Amino acid sequence: MSMQLLLRCIGEAVVARGLKALAGLVPMGEQIYNIAEEVIERYRKRQLEGQIRQDVEQMVQAGIDEVRCDAQQIAQEVLTGRPAEEVKQLAQYLAQVPAVARQSLKRPDDLSGKSVPAQLDLRDPLQLGNLLPRRLPQFHVGEPVPYAPQWRFVELLGAGGFGEVWLAQHTFLDQLRAIKFCLDADARARLLRHEGEVVRQVMRVSQGMRDD
Repeated sequence: MSMQLLLRCIGEAVVARGLKALAGLVPMGEQIYNIAEEVIERYRKRQLEGQIRQDVEQMVQAGIDEVRCDAQQIAQEVLTGRPAEEVKQLAQYLAQVPAVARQSLKRPDDLSGKSVPAQLDLRDPLQLGNLLPRRLPQFHVGEPVPYAPQWRFVELLGAGGFGEVWLAQHTFLDQLRAIKFCLDADARARLLRHEGEVVRQVMRVSQGMRDD
């Protein structure tokens, strides 16, 4: 129930403070602080503010199917009577929260991001906000991978300002592979320039070795 409470508070907070951002009408990143503040307030009203850490740890350790099922149910309940597209968007947002949180919680002593460091104060909206997605995912579970339809998206492994990392499965070879997408045009251009420079340096070194 702890994970469900956390996702419910996040869902209610998004509806209260970030529904326009969820629809893409305003940047989600600008609303994250307000959403996190609303989540903490909802815990405080339940007199469960000290439980946030425990609930976050349970969430980041949960399986994707459990998270997706809870996200769908919570979205339907908190948006009862609202358009189906809004319910779908909120469910997608909630389903990606664990992956984003794990990405933010990764550190040398826990590369999985499945625990909360002792110094992190999740009653602080700034620190809690770092665990929340700043946009909807570009891709969705079950969809074919662009330009590689024999692969299907299985699980979002991480998401950030520049892109997403997905676990994909081959449709008939039963292979799994992590695929990273750089969705920010400027970052993609910088990456291509960097890779181009690396290739040029390798070619120069190789040419020098042949000349010798």
